[in-house]
Amino acid sequence: MLKDMLKQIWRGAAIGALLAITSGIVLLKSDFQISTKLIHLSYDFLFLHRPIIKPDEVVMVYMDDDSHCEPQQPFFVCVKANKRPL
Repeated sequence: MLKDMLKQIWRGAAIGALLAITSGIVLLKSDFQISTKLIHLSYDFLFLHRPIIKPDEVVMVYMDDDSHCEPQQPFFVCVKANKRPL
């Protein structure tokens, strides 16, 4: 009896997963208007219930070449290393 229930649950879960994957691929690959709306909604979904935040001020930071090269951070490319004489 337990074995039959697990088979039914497993079968239902597999069918649901297959339907979700198939519909996701179809909507991503198709040019339907609803698929575009759903893709955009999926990106905007996290911001639907977030309150609107209005900044009071803006801060602009200027970094010269020496200050940029000093920390030696790997994901920024140092400007001095890329300068070539004309």
